[in-house]
Amino acid sequence: MPRIHFQLQLAELKDKLLAMAALSQQAVQAAVDAWLQRDEGLCQYVRENETAINMAQREVDDMAYELLSREQPMAIDLRFILAVIKINGDLERIGDMAVSIATRTLDLLNQVPLDL
Repeated sequence: MPRIHFQLQLAELKDKLLAMAALSQQAVQAAVDAWLQRDEGLCQYVRENETAINMAQREVDDMAYELLSREQPMAIDLRFILAVIKINGDLERIGDMAVSIATRTLDLLNQVPLDL
């Protein structure tokens, strides 16, 4: 029974990481669209989405560290949890980059558009 509970927790951890990946992907797409369309509303969306990404990052980290400390996983489960921790940090950084794109886009909105 305890292993089944552990496997369910691993599946939940994976689902949370995938949800965070989706948030990061949406943030990057919205930031690029904001730049292409010169859309201030999309820039604001990216900034608001960053809060959700940061919360998800803390949640995934907490869950991963709790699994490490309570379950003492071995082999493949340990590698999975360590990979989740690494990927989680990278996804949070992607969200930060999307905010940087959106912030720069807001700066560019005040400039006269250049015809390339």
